[in-house]
Order: sequence, then C-alpha cells, then structure tokens
Amino acid sequence: MMRRILVTALLCNLLLVVAAQERVEDKRFGFSMEKPEEWHTVTQEVTASNLEKFNFSKEEMERLLKSHNNSIRIGSFMKYKPQTHAGIIPTINILVRKNPVPASNFDDFFDMMEASIKQMKSLFTNFVIQKGPDTVTLSNKKVFFAIVTYTMESGGKKYDIRTRTYSIPGDGYFIQLSMIDAPKSEDCTALYDKLQQSVSLN
Repeated sequence: MMRRILVTALLCNLLLVVAAQERVEDKRFGFSMEKPEEWHTVTQEVTASNLEKFNFSKEEMERLLKSHNNSIRIGSFMKYKPQTHAGIIPTINILVRKNPVPASNFDDFFDMMEASIKQMKSLFTNFVIQKGPDTVTLSNKKVFFAIVTYTMESGGKKYDIRTRTYSIPGDGYFIQLSMIDAPKSEDCTALYDKLQQSVSLN
C-alpha cells in the first residue's frame, strides 16, 4: 500500500515537472523556448483580426500583413483571447524570416536590423527606442536586441505599447522573437525575462 502511494506521488511530481517545462520547439531552426503558462496559442487568422482593431491606414495595414506573411511561424501566444478582452493583449511571436546576410557576418546583420527598427518610426505614433539597439547573448549566441515603445489607438482610446525584439541570425534565415506588452496596464517584464532566459539555440 505504501509503495503504491509513493509511486503515485512520484508520478504526480513528474507530471508537474513536465507541465512546468512545456516548450515550443522547431528542430529545423534549432530553436526552443518555454511556453508562457496559461496563454493562448495564436493562429494566423487571430493575428490578422486583432490587427484590424487598431486604426491603421489601408497602406499601413497592407505593409504590416505583407511583412507578417513573408515568414514561417514557430509559435505565437496571447495572454487573452481577443474575443473576450478589450484593449492591449500581451503577445509573443516567434517567426523565421529570410536573411540576406551571411550568418558569419554579425556586424552587417546588426546594421540591417538596426535600419529595420528605425524604419518603424514611419508606422507608429510616438515611436521611441527605449533600449538598444544592442548585442546580447542567448544560449551562447550573439543576438540583436532592442526595446521600443509607441502609441496605438483602438475604440477611441490610445494605448502605450512596448515591444522587445530579439533577432537571431542563421544561415539564410533569422529568427525574430518579439514580446509585446503595455507598461502601464499589462507589464510582462518579469515573465519575458524568464522566457528569454529559457531560450535554447542549437
């Protein structure tokens, strides 16, 4: 009887450990990261419908959707379901995009990503680069990093939004990890720091 209780307790502990360490992984690109607990997995359709809540011009919307479609999705997660939550929804996107710069040339890759970040000023109101651009290390690999803030409008209300971006160069591609939150109402700094530390690159 005691042996059965101990075995049951051990199995329960193992299940808890496995659940706590659930990861999003794509072996094709050597990327894995812990999933945000109790967040919702996002489809392409959900992403597009959520963008439509905000007051983009037709041209801006086309540019955003074109940029998003020219990629391979490793994983996307939202803290809330758009159908049940008004306002800003913290979101994590992990996308793979084409990289025209050789993987061995990090300096040119950095310059390309820095230019891309600066071009975002034409899309967003009150766009400010809060941190970086800088080089950080993820899983012993050099990575482009920046945090930006900007304002978006939805339903007559203006929201201050923050995006932290990690761009990880590969051979012919790069992985872009974007973590979006709202510093005044949906501050996910602690969670995003934890997830960033869980990234594994092979």
